[in-house]
Amino acid sequence: MEDLKKEIPKILDEHTKTDENQFRQIIPILLRKGLENLDLSMFDEETKEKLLSAAGDEYLKRGKIQEALKIFKFIKNKQKLVEVGDQNFRLALYSNAIDAYILAEDYHRLEKAAEKCLHEGHLTEAIKGFIALKDPEKLNKVGEYCLERQNYELAIEVYSAISNTEKLIKTGDMCKTKNLLHVSLKAYELAGNKVKINSIGDEFLRRGILKDALMSYKKAGNDIMIKFFEENFKEQLDKQHRDYL
Repeated sequence: MEDLKKEIPKILDEHTKTDENQFRQIIPILLRKGLENLDLSMFDEETKEKLLSAAGDEYLKRGKIQEALKIFKFIKNKQKLVEVGDQNFRLALYSNAIDAYILAEDYHRLEKAAEKCLHEGHLTEAIKGFIALKDPEKLNKVGEYCLERQNYELAIEVYSAISNTEKLIKTGDMCKTKNLLHVSLKAYELAGNKVKINSIGDEFLRRGILKDALMSYKKAGNDIMIKFFEENFKEQLDKQHRDYL
């Protein structure tokens, strides 16, 4: 670190014509060291911001979008975040675009991007955008869209984000009828419905899947069945655990 403190000021003195020339040799040093490990306390705020902004630009050149976004967020450069979002939006890199707009708190662009993702079937990105927008009406519609296409995991993510327990239970019921018991369990657990969780335990038990049955009963807080398993199925549970491993 002491060598770094000595090297950077020397380079700064040698490159004062333009910001680009000033930081051209410094940035690789910063990136090699790792920005989280740097001590830039020897610089004033303006210089630190310029250094970090230049590092963010270098990350963009290297295609490391998420690292660049972290830097621009840290230095509160919303204009740069929007520029990155716009560029990625034009390239149809919607996940990066939505991340940038969220960090920039540009909700107009975020809504536009989320709507486009929804219309083009990029559901994961659309959901991320609408969750950030805190738009329960739109999210409910997206959830129904996911159910229609039997994308139950995403539907659960949506309904969980807006605490729609009724829809979570509906999704869990649909999954149960299709024998997607683990997905159903997840929906019931997020809905906080212990009766439904217990019913999944019963279904696992009926099928002889003891490990998952016990897990379900534990989630449901069914002390009687937990005790029943401990007293009667210890060997079978140990065998299923070994087979799983």
